[in-house]
Amino acid sequence: MRGYLGALLLFWAVGDLLWTGHFVFSAESTSATITGIHKKVRKKKLKTSYRPIVTFTVDGQIHKFTSMTSTSWEPNVGEEVKILYPKGHPENARINGLSLYFLPLILGFMSAMLLWLPRVIMKTAKP
Repeated sequence: MRGYLGALLLFWAVGDLLWTGHFVFSAESTSATITGIHKKVRKKKLKTSYRPIVTFTVDGQIHKFTSMTSTSWEPNVGEEVKILYPKGHPENARINGLSLYFLPLILGFMSAMLLWLPRVIMKTAKP
């Protein structure tokens, strides 16, 4: 069962990495400014998460979006960030950073553990 799950996660990781790579290499890049913060307090865990609200201009039009990625540290309002967006679709912009690669990295690591680690354990456990 672990092998099937590992293969499925690996397939998902590769697919997401290919999509991310295509997005990064075909996207337009520009600078944006963090103009606000979306703050969420989780009462059960007593934790706060922050998502930057980013504003940028393309062809004289102002665009604004809230990042899909949250952090435990509060971003600095006024800070400049690099963003990427598909050509002709600035409404689909994303902050250019490690968060773009987070899902494929996690899925790849999990699939490697499910596919590789059991084999290593079995080989070392043999008398």
